[in-house]
Amino acid sequence: MFKVYPWTFRYFKDRHGFTVQGHAAKVSGALDTAVSRLDDVKSQFKELSSKHADELYMDAGSFHLLTVCIIFELARTKILSPHIHAIWDKFFKVVVDAISKQYI
Repeated sequence: MFKVYPWTFRYFKDRHGFTVQGHAAKVSGALDTAVSRLDDVKSQFKELSSKHADELYMDAGSFHLLTVCIIFELARTKILSPHIHAIWDKFFKVVVDAISKQYI
């Protein structure tokens, strides 16, 4: 994401102790939880949404950019059929909506 959308790194450069690998692990964990609790995705991201909106001042549009990068990587590895692409796209729309809920 930082290579394709380099301006997104500005949110992280002043964060003490931030590592891309550490944040990737957090994102992966949150997505794993969302997959395992598909019936309640919005409540899974309520706290994260508040933190990103009120504490970190993240641009809500960045969440969509990240999902585009994830889907691109899945397609690049050739494990993404059109049907699977549609499933991931729908899932990520729910996730982006959930994590953007606390934004005004």
